[in-house]
Amino acid sequence: LEHAGVLGAVAGRRTSATVGLCLCGVLVLTAVKPISEITVDPSRVDREKNAYTEHVLHWLAQGVPDKALVLYGTSHMLPRWKYTDKLEFVTIPSDIVDWDTLSTWCETRGVDYAIIDTEMMSSRLTLLEKYFELEDGRLAMKDSPPGWVLCYAYDQMPAGFLVFEFMGRSAVDHPTAYRLDDQFALLGYALDPVELHPGQDVHLTLYWKALRAPSESYTVFTHLLDSSGQLRGQIDSQPFGGVYPTSSWPGGMVLADRYDIAVSPDALPGEYEVAVGMYELDTMERLKASENGRSLPDAQIMLQSPRVGD
Repeated sequence: LEHAGVLGAVAGRRTSATVGLCLCGVLVLTAVKPISEITVDPSRVDREKNAYTEHVLHWLAQGVPDKALVLYGTSHMLPRWKYTDKLEFVTIPSDIVDWDTLSTWCETRGVDYAIIDTEMMSSRLTLLEKYFELEDGRLAMKDSPPGWVLCYAYDQMPAGFLVFEFMGRSAVDHPTAYRLDDQFALLGYALDPVELHPGQDVHLTLYWKALRAPSESYTVFTHLLDSSGQLRGQIDSQPFGGVYPTSSWPGGMVLADRYDIAVSPDALPGEYEVAVGMYELDTMERLKASENGRSLPDAQIMLQSPRVGD
């Protein structure tokens, strides 16, 4: 019996050791997953997860020649800290509860742009519901805020983000009196930079007004032409890159439609023009262009472009 007891104790120790080794193996195996997760770059994961928010600020910063003052928030959906070299942000003061007061405050502060998103809409519903509403968790416009010109929508309408240029009492850089049929007025345009080189982009902003609710989705053409009429850059696209087609515009709406036209690498130095207009894609028929009642050749509007250097 004593011998049997010794053998039992030995067997027990062996069993305990075996169980202990198995438990250690389980612990090691369960530890492998967290360790592998730790080796993943958290910055890269964050960038991939929030890549869509980069589009809004990247687009805005790309078209700002100098530092711009942007009304945004209170909201935390955009990585503002990445763009402080080009964009300065201010939030809506908590004591502003009506639109007229907000517009006056923006004009006094010299606000250049405003970004509205769903989080901002939810937190400041009483202030913003006059012109905006939420549809299935996205931002829709009821009407155009006076003095606010829509210039960007991400990534469809209704949108996740809406960007407005605050015009206040100021006019556009180059006011015009052009018409496309009886549907659109080109109120003016802006060009940046004033001089560029082959391979660079010229930022052209067209300020459209819908004279009535358009019946079709028209394509805008922007053709960069040298002094001999040779095409040196081109973008043909529905407004806002197709996000906000003209068939969705309400009558009276004003929009700032930007085109970043790449100048051909073989472009020759000299003065350039940009031919602008609209056409129906199915038929390729252009809308008639006019200025003060006078028809324009080739149904296109000719705008002065920056000079292309060597």
